[in-house]
Amino acid sequence: MCYATRIFKSNIPMKLHRYYFLIAFLLVPFSIFAQTFFQTGQSPAVILSKIDIIQQQGIRPLTNGNILVATSSEDSKVAIWRNMPRQNAQEPDKILATQPAGSIREFLIWGNNVLVAYKSALGFAPTFALSNTDTLKMTVLNDFNNTFLRDIQAAAIDDRFAYAADSNFVYVLTIPTPQKPLDTFRLTFPSNNRPRKVKTDGETLTICTAKGEVHFYDILTLKRGDLPFKTLKNTEGVLGFASDALVRNKQVFIADNKLNRIVCWEKIEALGDTSKMEILEKPPKAAVLKK
Repeated sequence: MCYATRIFKSNIPMKLHRYYFLIAFLLVPFSIFAQTFFQTGQSPAVILSKIDIIQQQGIRPLTNGNILVATSSEDSKVAIWRNMPRQNAQEPDKILATQPAGSIREFLIWGNNVLVAYKSALGFAPTFALSNTDTLKMTVLNDFNNTFLRDIQAAAIDDRFAYAADSNFVYVLTIPTPQKPLDTFRLTFPSNNRPRKVKTDGETLTICTAKGEVHFYDILTLKRGDLPFKTLKNTEGVLGFASDALVRNKQVFIADNKLNRIVCWEKIEALGDTSKMEILEKPPKAAVLKK
């Protein structure tokens, strides 16, 4: 049984077992998993590829079920492995340059669309462009009605919209196609409570803010100036400081950095109800890293 399974399975109710990898991802960075595998004597996962990188670079893996994509925080290259998983696929099948070039902050795939977020621009491309060329050419957007993007903190994409958190706004835009022109609007936040994380499951938009709050929006009715249908603030006994949150199949998972735990609700309608709240404690540090 893998390490993540053993840690979380004992602490998660049966109805949430199918989400333990999702929960593990929120709680424990990949580097901790890798270090633990070797320090505790557990069998490591199969290494698909080894890439020489600068020590400070961060590699972000992503898959849509057919291909594995990896980008780094220091360049504009996209490495692609096809027909995954394959053992001993040491070299990627293709390495794409992106146009425009720049340090990639987010690389996301949803359905037939690719979203690339740079520091001050968003790029859109169809997924077939990942395999038909050596350069990923994109429709690029760097301003919204003459308001220029300055420092994108997070981005997300679903089958309706793409989202970018920048300054005290979350910019929302329809993905441009030849048949559908670009349309944009934005959600505004106070300057002392700016958006930091943006997630979508296609039905619910989840935004975490600088004050550790979580705002939930209905994507099906999302419009200019819309207000969240639910806001979860720092409430004693419920939430200390939300660093990340997501919704999957109407279930809500919130990573609480202050109280060192994940809080779960089986149904989104029960948000904030302490009687229906599941608390998943973070494992003791000694159980994760042995020095």
